[in-house]
Amino acid sequence: MTKTYFRPVYVFDVSQTEGKSLPQIDLSLENSDSTLFEPLKSYAISKGIKVKLKSLRKGLDGYSEGGKIVINRKANDTEKASILAHETAHELLHFRDSKDVKLTKEILEMEAEAVAFVVMNYFGVEIKSDKYLALYKKSYNLMESLKRISDRSSAMIDYVLKSKSEFQKTS
Repeated sequence: MTKTYFRPVYVFDVSQTEGKSLPQIDLSLENSDSTLFEPLKSYAISKGIKVKLKSLRKGLDGYSEGGKIVINRKANDTEKASILAHETAHELLHFRDSKDVKLTKEILEMEAEAVAFVVMNYFGVEIKSDKYLALYKKSYNLMESLKRISDRSSAMIDYVLKSKSEFQKTS
């Protein structure tokens, strides 16, 4: 029988502190391309990943949990596409490709956001990756991740291009 122990710790709400207000980082995107979400969703599904839209708490845009991605339904279509690209990268890079490799949270986020940046940038959507990545301040060696980022980004872009092409043929 395993025993679990807890120890008391002090926890403060920001309202119980004094000083300057904490800065807010605006990661919202203009809804400039509503055509990317469905092909990216189709890509994730083709890889065996379930995609669900759900109302999430403020500050949480989406998450992945090993075979399932949840996206905040309140986000606009462009934001949903960006979130989906990021979470799909987590699923494929971090739940499948490197289960045995120990990566820091910083590297996990950097790789996933880099994939989202490359995919969205390819389709002309500017996302605020620089602000998001600023949350992870330690240095990391991007060179070690470039091939993985490139491979996943290319696969997503190719799939979306093919999907859009197929859609145009049937229209």
